[in-house]
Amino acid sequence: MTAAAEQFGTNLRATVATTVPNFVHGMVVPITMLFKYTKEHYRLETGAIIVGTICIVLAFASLFALEETFHKDLDYFEEFM
Repeated sequence: MTAAAEQFGTNLRATVATTVPNFVHGMVVPITMLFKYTKEHYRLETGAIIVGTICIVLAFASLFALEETFHKDLDYFEEFM
């Protein structure tokens, strides 16, 4: 949650910090459906390994796609026209 909130400016951090856990909770349903599918076509252990591997690969791909914010000015401001 902290890593996700740090990717945004100060005006959006609270929104991101409350939205990210909801996305994580929402992913339980597709992951469970994928596990049920793999469990029916493979054994229980193999299905768990397949789903776990997919989740970990997606997590690492997302991690490497993150932009570094170390020297970036995150004090954004909005201009109204």
